[in-house]
Amino acid sequence: MAPDHMRRCALLLLFLAACHREQAFRNAPVILISVDTLRSDHLPAYGYRGVETPNLDALRADSMLFERAYSHCPMTLPSHVSILTGLLPTEHEVRNNIGYRFDSARFPTLQQTLREHGYRSGAAVSSYVLRGETGIKNGFDFYDDGIAVAAAGAISEHQRSGFETLKIANSWIEKNASQPFFFFFHIYEPHAPYDPSSAA
Repeated sequence: MAPDHMRRCALLLLFLAACHREQAFRNAPVILISVDTLRSDHLPAYGYRGVETPNLDALRADSMLFERAYSHCPMTLPSHVSILTGLLPTEHEVRNNIGYRFDSARFPTLQQTLREHGYRSGAAVSSYVLRGETGIKNGFDFYDDGIAVAAAGAISEHQRSGFETLKIANSWIEKNASQPFFFFFHIYEPHAPYDPSSAA
């Protein structure tokens, strides 16, 4: 076989493999997991040896690791609006956890875009800071922010156990697993006041 013909065959095979791979990922589930205030420099995936994270390590073994990913704001609500829009806080205009409301009519979001492509979308969050009335829930078919609020304490302290949020997430995913879906799962345990959940 001539070298040019071999090259053309190899390119054709690569093209077909790429098309097959694209087809395999079409309509694949998309799950966004956010662990509030989790520091990458305190994870074994980034070289830290003071803790064990077997589940994250298993995910890492089958994933790409981004060595440089930065938050554009050190606050929960603006950061998550940036994640869901791809915009800086100065662009989407949510600059703090309180006193700002996200206008989803002006800025397209990941959940809206995926919905337009036939995806169901759901979310379960663990912090009151991400309550739906901030506008962040717009575009989701399902958004669970049922977090009890105490009379005292800073707004950032109102949270629920990640295990409770996980139960809600698992229930929604199980009901929607037969169709393309996007799910946003948020937990808050590393955040102050630090009180890790127990699986009691």
